[in-house]
Amino acid sequence: MLGIGASVARVGRPWRHHAMARRRVVTTTTIPNRLPLVDMSALMDPSSSKATRQPALDAMRRACHEFGFFTIPASVLPPGLLTKVYTRADEFNALPVPVKQKYHVRNVPNARGWTPLHEEPSYEPGVVSHMEGFDVAGELPPSYLDDDQGLGPNVWPLELPGFRDDVMALYEATSVVSNALFEGFAEMLELPRHTFRDFNTIEAQAFMRLLTYPPQDASSASTLVDAKHVGIAAHTDFECFTIIHQVTPTLFLPRRLQRYAVSWGWYSLTPCAWCWVE
Repeated sequence: MLGIGASVARVGRPWRHHAMARRRVVTTTTIPNRLPLVDMSALMDPSSSKATRQPALDAMRRACHEFGFFTIPASVLPPGLLTKVYTRADEFNALPVPVKQKYHVRNVPNARGWTPLHEEPSYEPGVVSHMEGFDVAGELPPSYLDDDQGLGPNVWPLELPGFRDDVMALYEATSVVSNALFEGFAEMLELPRHTFRDFNTIEAQAFMRLLTYPPQDASSASTLVDAKHVGIAAHTDFECFTIIHQVTPTLFLPRRLQRYAVSWGWYSLTPCAWCWVE
């Protein structure tokens, strides 16, 4: 399984839904056929009128109220770019482990680079994250590290010449979408359009993660092993919102079992031609 997640910009204090940090009720529901889809075209047009943007804003509000997430067309990104980046991720994953070790996050001062299999935080006791990933963020000079250990340059695999250009192209394209979403969320809340966008500067810590969830060895699998080794355990992202694209099942997003109750289950989502925003 391979997915791309862009966790977008901490604006002010990192946001966390504390109720979501509690143990979830393990109840799953397949997402309805009618997905909460938001047409981004008007939101991404700087010259659009408020009246033109209003249908998208209304769709965002309904989706956030009813589901807590929505989908956007992947066509907001340059054609073929996602395919290129998935290919680059596969190429990196295929490198020998000693080569990938050169780009280990522990060797990089600002948490960029490779996270090996099983080294991702488990988020819940008694489980192991069965995933590996490669993290990038905004490309800034090393001098930025003096003020903030989350900023500065990325680390790039020298063995893959096309990796940097394609991955950063997706990062920049996703940033354009993110800014449109920031403006949309502001207007959805009846605030001036630029309210959140003004905080999303080059120093915003917006990370993009290329995550791979390798299949587990069926020959050694057991109920105990399956319960311990998960793709990644239940957790709450701490950025303002997260944009997700993936090519294989399954993604689980939280759903409230009862309105106004601190009781949660899961929507089981399947891959589609859209990106998820949650």
